[in-house]
Amino acid sequence: MNDIVKTIRVGTVDFFGVIVPGILVIAMCGLGFLAPMLSLIMDISDVSFDPSSVAPNVVIIAIISLVVFAYVLGYILRLSSPDELDRISARHVIAEEKKMGTNLSADDWPYNPEDRNDKYPYFNFRNYLIRRGHEHLTRELVTWGHDDDSSAGNTWLDKGVDKKPVKITKRSKSTVNKMKMSVRLHCPELNGLLESKEGHIRLMAGAWAAFSLSMRFVGLSLVVLAVAIGIRYSSPFFFTRFSHQDYFVYIFIDLCLTAVMYLSNRRIEKLFHYRRVSELFHIVQAAYFAKQAQEDKRKVAVNHPANPQGS
Repeated sequence: MNDIVKTIRVGTVDFFGVIVPGILVIAMCGLGFLAPMLSLIMDISDVSFDPSSVAPNVVIIAIISLVVFAYVLGYILRLSSPDELDRISARHVIAEEKKMGTNLSADDWPYNPEDRNDKYPYFNFRNYLIRRGHEHLTRELVTWGHDDDSSAGNTWLDKGVDKKPVKITKRSKSTVNKMKMSVRLHCPELNGLLESKEGHIRLMAGAWAAFSLSMRFVGLSLVVLAVAIGIRYSSPFFFTRFSHQDYFVYIFIDLCLTAVMYLSNRRIEKLFHYRRVSELFHIVQAAYFAKQAQEDKRKVAVNHPANPQGS
């Protein structure tokens, strides 16, 4: 029963992590771009539209279609890599750490946002863990470093669990995905936590991408409305159905939407990199526990009385 609850919770987080960014794009672009542009087109063409004349069945079909479209659009946004957001957010995080009086050196943070080749799971993540007292995670799990060091066959200065030098491996997301699979197989009770964290990361990245895309359309709407107002003042008889105030209302709405999206993105940028580093740490820590659980099961199997090897 507990596994079912965890599955539902993770599935819900994953579902909303996909559909919410899609809904945000539709809502922001619909209210901030499509509505004023349609009003402008109807004003120019002198065409009127009565919403009450639309049949209820058509409204239901339109809502269902919008939900499906929102999910597809959100899934497309989810496929985009959050690396650019991670880079922007890391600059905010490092600047904030320095403002707090933290004297950051090259080994104090796992990621260098100025290095275009450095991406998740970060070149310097191993040194970051060592400086924070998590050497147990670096003896076998976190062995990657800079690509140049791995291609040269270099080794780390510290030793592994077998007291032998640890070879520097290539940084790869596949290594992290392998850890997730190990957790899912050997320590499933922690898998829900990791998937929940990944869902929140994807939700933040999707919302940021949705707002970034929507601000372009809303900005275009502001430009078009400003031009329309200029034409309206210079030629009062060019637009016949809407007054000056109608356009000012749309501009006010667009400005409010732009402010909300900009402030939301700024907040996401200040928090995202913290969340992503935290997610990576929890993945590695969970993989360590999964490895320990696997070793414990192996020892029990070897020492079990029914096992000839343990008798």
